[in-house]
Amino acid sequence: MVSPDDYTRAIHAHSLHSIKDSICPGTDYIDLATWLLQDTKYCNRKPEDTSPVATLYNSISASEEPAQFRYGDLDELLEHPRPEKNHGQILFLQGFLPQDWISAIGSKYNVDPQFLRRHLDFSLRPDHRDAFSTPTLPSTAKNIFELSIISILYQHTTSCDNGRGPHLQQVRSVQEEQMTTYSRQLRFRAQAGDSIVRAYSTLDDRYAAMEQRMSVCHVRNGEGWLRKW
Repeated sequence: MVSPDDYTRAIHAHSLHSIKDSICPGTDYIDLATWLLQDTKYCNRKPEDTSPVATLYNSISASEEPAQFRYGDLDELLEHPRPEKNHGQILFLQGFLPQDWISAIGSKYNVDPQFLRRHLDFSLRPDHRDAFSTPTLPSTAKNIFELSIISILYQHTTSCDNGRGPHLQQVRSVQEEQMTTYSRQLRFRAQAGDSIVRAYSTLDDRYAAMEQRMSVCHVRNGEGWLRKW
C-alpha cells in the first residue's frame, strides 16, 4: 500500500501530463491535485462531536458489527485490516471530508482519482471545472456510478405570486447565485461530516427541491489506479 502522501504526489504528477507529451494526459486532475495539496487545518470538528464520518462493513460475517470512525480516528481506519482473499469490505463515508482523509482512503483502497474528481466537483474552481475534455467512453469508469437523491421540501411563503410570475423567477435567480457562493465557500468552511447540497430550487410558493448525491466506486483486490495494494 502506498502512503497517502505518495498517492497525492502521484495524482499531482499525473495532472502535469498534457496532451502534448502523453497519450494519457492528466489535465483533468489539476484542480483535484491542487486541492489535495492544500492545508487541512481549517477543517476540524469540535471536540464534543462524536458523530461517525465513516462506517466499515466486512463481508466475512454478516453478524459482525460494523466499525465506526470519527473524524479523529483516521489512524485507526488506516490500521484496520484490509479484506482477506475472496472477501470484501464496504466503506460508507458521510458528508464532507478534508484532504487528509481523502488521500488516506485513496491510498488504502487504491481509489481511481477519476472517482474523486467526479465526486469532489464542488471543491474545484468553477472557472476550471469544464476546462478539459473528460473521457466519454463508459468503459473508462465502469466501476464508478452516482445516485442522485432528491428531497422535496415544504417552505410556505406568500411572496411567490402563487408559484407564478416574475417574482418566482427572481427568487430562483437569487438562489442560483447563493448556490454558486455556497459551492465556492464549501471547501473552506465545511467541517468533516457536513452534508453537501448539490442543487436547490424553488418549485412554487410552497415547495422546493434539494439534490444531494451518493457516489459509489468498486475496487477489486489487486486492482485499482496504481495496480497494487
